[in-house]
Amino acid sequence: MDIKLIDCTLRDGGFLNNWEFCDKDILSIIKLLNNSGIEIIECGYLDSSAEKENNTTLFNSVEHFENLISKSEIANQITSKLYLMINYKSKPSLSQISPKNEKIKYLEGIRLAFDKNEFESIKEYAKALFDKGYKLSFQPMKTFVYSESELIDLINFANKLDIEIFYIVDSFGNITHTELNKIFNLVFKYLNPKIKIGFHPHNNIHLAFSNTIHFLDVSKNNNVVIDCSISGVGRGGGNLCSEMITYYLNLNHNKKYNILPILEALEHKELDKAMNVEFNSKKQFLYFISALKPCHPNYITFFIDKGLNIISINNFIDNIETDKCYFFDSDYAEYLYYELNNFI
Repeated sequence: MDIKLIDCTLRDGGFLNNWEFCDKDILSIIKLLNNSGIEIIECGYLDSSAEKENNTTLFNSVEHFENLISKSEIANQITSKLYLMINYKSKPSLSQISPKNEKIKYLEGIRLAFDKNEFESIKEYAKALFDKGYKLSFQPMKTFVYSESELIDLINFANKLDIEIFYIVDSFGNITHTELNKIFNLVFKYLNPKIKIGFHPHNNIHLAFSNTIHFLDVSKNNNVVIDCSISGVGRGGGNLCSEMITYYLNLNHNKKYNILPILEALEHKELDKAMNVEFNSKKQFLYFISALKPCHPNYITFFIDKGLNIISINNFIDNIETDKCYFFDSDYAEYLYYELNNFI
């Protein structure tokens, strides 16, 4: 069994600070994670809406990212693999994604995230990414909403492309061991064994660590990849803590991660600010509510921004129509807010 970690701090943590990491801190965090021995660092998004040329982890092209790394003092020090994510909803044009060649020295892989209703649409785009020479991973968000036949179809397409990692994604942080077993067994049965199985846990009800340990237990004969972030920073209830999983793997799987650089990264101002703003007890409790429903955590953020108390937010969440729960709809949220407040 081969276990690798992907630290998503600069990508998933960006949800807390609008991806406004300064270039100096981006490079420092990459350096520290590299020094910790974490195998893969996900450095942000390739995003069609990215406008800033500096001090951001939203990159508008591969060259944008390459320039940041190549002009830095860490350019010749990095041994970890550097990846970026593409969310299909805000995908850059294929012309913004240069082929992997001798001029593209640092970006090794791309993770493509998409919703179930986008599966047919992603096929041509995913094949084009693969043909450009990058290590390609699939992130089927809210994996639990796929039927068995739908998930098998997706796995068969992943096999056809021969991607690098196929993810099980606990988007709302509420997956049970029984549900995880069911999805894992299906993936294990149909996925080409050369393709690694990934797990992206969220921590809305503080099960990210427990579910990861269970995932490792049932994955004993597989090569796996686990997502984590420094102190768990990320959207909604946050992620698996990098410092916790590295410590566990050192103790139980003969890994040799250096944990001190991960802790040192917490001193970076944007990271510290993001955690102080978002990771307070009230917000964490409310993201717990989103896991119980379950519903998209952006509904929680929407109602928090309206200044509602916990009881009111819970009432709104209970009134979200089932077919609206899994995908955030800002117009619907606004409508619901005014309707339940007797404004219309």
